[in-house]
Amino acid sequence: MSLYGAAAPFQRSYQTQSQKTFLSCGAFNTKLYVYSTSVNPTTFVTQGSLTVNPSATAANCPTNRVLHATGKVLVPGANPGVNVALFGVYDPISGLNGFIDPTDPIFSNYNANMPNQYDLGISSVIATLGGQGANLRVGTDSGRLQPTTINGGVNAGDASIGEVLLYTTGGNTSSITISTTQVTPTSRIFLTQTASIGNSFQFSTLVGGVPAIPTASTIQTGYFNITFPAPVFTGDTRAYNWVVMS
Repeated sequence: MSLYGAAAPFQRSYQTQSQKTFLSCGAFNTKLYVYSTSVNPTTFVTQGSLTVNPSATAANCPTNRVLHATGKVLVPGANPGVNVALFGVYDPISGLNGFIDPTDPIFSNYNANMPNQYDLGISSVIATLGGQGANLRVGTDSGRLQPTTINGGVNAGDASIGEVLLYTTGGNTSSITISTTQVTPTSRIFLTQTASIGNSFQFSTLVGGVPAIPTASTIQTGYFNITFPAPVFTGDTRAYNWVVMS
């Protein structure tokens, strides 16, 4: 009699389930393949064919989709028509399945110790990644944003990184509101200065003889403020990179 009793079959199957998952770093509809074989009627040689999954579209193969490995592998030599090792995957959201090249930069290894029947989703703006796609998974870049009014706001859409240029036409800028869907009250915002033509020591207020630097404040769902501790001089051309992490 099994020591596990009735639970034994489940426990055995759980141990053998494929745990490997991949995260798409862009639309992967042209990167999901189906494989088929046929026999040449003249030479009787088995031929293999890789074609893009006909059901795959940019809409149902979007960025940030978690793909679960099925355990199937196509190997060069053993599988005719295959030049690189391809992994079988399926998407629990769309139901699509096929083969991908795991070394393609559009896919990143997604670290998740969960049974493969669960839809893992994305838990943060910057996911836990490894592999080639990790270098691409930084978030959408809004580019340079420039407020049009003093204490104005700029909309970064769904971006999690970007650059903001101070509004300096009227001077006395004290805060800038950046709206982005990637921000929650628990987000952390990082700022780094990227450019300056003006003298950064021209702040009207110094703290201990050192220019008081801008900080991220009022971090709420959908927006955050870059707050300056003192009015900025007219003509200040500093720009700041900002990164949202959750």
